[in-house]
Amino acid sequence: MLVVGLAGLLGSGAGPLLRRLFGADPGRDEVRIKGRRVRLKSPAEAIRAGIGMVPGERAKGLVLSQSVRDNILLPSLDRLGRAWIDRARAARLVQPLMEALDIRPRDPDHIARFLSGGNQQKVIFAKWLAAHAELLLLDDPTQGIDIAAKAQILRLIREFADRGGGVLFASSEINEILSLSDRVLAMRQGEIVATMDRGETFNERELRMALGG
Repeated sequence: MLVVGLAGLLGSGAGPLLRRLFGADPGRDEVRIKGRRVRLKSPAEAIRAGIGMVPGERAKGLVLSQSVRDNILLPSLDRLGRAWIDRARAARLVQPLMEALDIRPRDPDHIARFLSGGNQQKVIFAKWLAAHAELLLLDDPTQGIDIAAKAQILRLIREFADRGGGVLFASSEINEILSLSDRVLAMRQGEIVATMDRGETFNERELRMALGG
């Protein structure tokens, strides 16, 4: 599947568009899911449709007072059973994800508030992988994390797409957009003003011209 980058200057509207697509903000935007156009009215509807979101503010993607385990399992409670969760089954789901995403410390009981920013971001990714999300909406997913964690996050995004998942992500870094995306949508004042596919007009100069910067 494709990695589609949303490029825009400050105030372009990329973040609000992602929130509307996730059903977190009211709007008229539609998404196409398995060939069917739908307008999602709430995050719960989006999750049931196989969509996950990594928000620009990590605190909005985590329950900071809860453990890494609880955060990873949160979108999967319907599947695991709300009333009672088999701890062995939960461990079989959580531990491999912590290993694969290199979440440190490797302690599922660790409280999310005390993780580094990069590890908090990886926990948010892990919960959508656990929930079998098919489409990820990412709002500046590498903002405020160190270089090593940033490289890991970008690798996770690419691997998710290579396994068949779809990614729509906004980033404040043009080089990040160009290096990761298969297609770029340039946004200005809430509107998509240009589309660029890899192999065509796909360079920083053309993108900056489209953005008006």
